[in-house]
Amino acid sequence: MKGNTPGICKIAKHALSGLSTLGHPKFDLLSAAARFGAWLIALFLVGVTPMMHRFWTVPDPTMHQMQMVMFMKNLAMLGGALVITQIGSGPWSLDSRRK
Repeated sequence: MKGNTPGICKIAKHALSGLSTLGHPKFDLLSAAARFGAWLIALFLVGVTPMMHRFWTVPDPTMHQMQMVMFMKNLAMLGGALVITQIGSGPWSLDSRRK
């Protein structure tokens, strides 16, 4: 089973990743507690990216390239989330209006 997961584990993996994304959009959409939301997204991406986009195990060149593109996309989103964890959401966010 090179890189493949049995059916029930794959279903559980997708269900857990779907459940963990329920809270993330609220934080970034409203810019309320953006740093906390960005940390949640970063933790999610660190766990999910190597598990879901294993381009190094795909023998088909086309699918290998597609999985590598998705892996790199997730790394870019991880980098953006880490920037928000350090800088914050900016002067026009709801967080800055409370001060």
